Amino acid sequence: MCDVVAGELILCFSRTDEAAHNVVSLLRERKIEHVEYGESLANKLKNLGLILGDDLQFEFHLVKVPAGQESWKTTYLQFFYKQALMNFMPKFSKSFWELSSRSDYQFTVSPNHLLTLGGTASNGNPISAKDFRFGGCHSKYKQAIGLSTAASASSKDKIRVLLLDSGIANDAPVTIADRRNIVDPKSYGNAPDDHGHGTALALLIHDLAPNTEFLIYKVADTTGRISEWDALAGMVAKSDAHVINLSMQFGLLNKNKGCPLCGRESQASRSAVFENVVNELKRRSPRPIVIASAGNYGGQELAFPARFDSVLAIGSIRSDRTLSSDCNSGEKDQTGDPHRNHFVLPGGESDPARLEPILTSTSGQNWTGSSFAAGFASGMVARILGGMGLQQFSFDLFLDRLRQTADTNLQPQYSNAAHGNGLMHF
Repeated sequence: MCDVVAGELILCFSRTDEAAHNVVSLLRERKIEHVEYGESLANKLKNLGLILGDDLQFEFHLVKVPAGQESWKTTYLQFFYKQALMNFMPKFSKSFWELSSRSDYQFTVSPNHLLTLGGTASNGNPISAKDFRFGGCHSKYKQAIGLSTAASASSKDKIRVLLLDSGIANDAPVTIADRRNIVDPKSYGNAPDDHGHGTALALLIHDLAPNTEFLIYKVADTTGRISEWDALAGMVAKSDAHVINLSMQFGLLNKNKGCPLCGRESQASRSAVFENVVNELKRRSPRPIVIASAGNYGGQELAFPARFDSVLAIGSIRSDRTLSSDCNSGEKDQTGDPHRNHFVLPGGESDPARLEPILTSTSGQNWTGSSFAAGFASGMVARILGGMGLQQFSFDLFLDRLRQTADTNLQPQYSNAAHGNGLMHF
């Protein structure tokens, strides 16, 4: 299938699961045929000069199998786990059995999914921040969200925004607290942008919240593809981020039904492993605000990871307050319940007949879509957090504030499915 990395599987399990540790030991000792042990997520982070968050309750390991045999090897590895489970049963504590009753604590074998950035890739050359300009509606966008173009940004605290994206131009005029190249660990201390998406987002967020400190984790290659394994590394690393921007989506990006290569019809892949990590972020203190793009294939459901209930799902509107033509809509989260954290923000319009870019670059690229609506959200949240101060921050109260102040004066008329809580507003 075209939305997974061929020949790679991710193992995810509770740190207290001795049977799962036994399977990993067998893999490392090459005692399970036709499955090659790759690496642990903890070791991947170590090679990047990062450390694993000490609050993580799961372990993650990457294994390699023959391409095309991913489904069969998933069942194969589950068989070895069941054998180990039988051997360890008498030793398991009561707490282990209590944890095992939860679906997220199972021994999970999952494909290494692919995520994708919006926009057209550059020619692969390093990007310069001097190549970018804000679109003609930028002042109007600011007014729509309640931010005067002349307003100065006062900040009681430095707010750190983790940008998991394509890197950043070396000349970008933003404050960078740390940068890591997760795509190329051999050059882990440098994260040059050879796509453009990450630089465009950083410039947008900085314009809204100039006192922001950025954590730049390059997870996307030149084509805008992201392996789930790399994205997980960026999320679980101990970064002390207050805001995490995920302007990316699982699934296929083409707007036509079905992939022309493999015939797969799904446009909304969901990963249990990614969901576990998103849920783990709730345990961090302070709890980071995770912001993701709603998706740009015109679907009637929010794309993942935005559909997860604890994530702020951000859809895209134009300057006339109508939903962008390619933006996903949807009322439900991953459980089928109403998504309480769905908002819209300016993302412009990609239709050439009514083109409205958020930014442009000299390569001829027009940057639009829910990725940049999510960038607006990240900048707004960072600015509000900095102004109020972290000592006053309560995750639940903060989100309640965003819902209560959202503007529902939208066109042609407000709809919960299309607009969620409405236009996020200062």
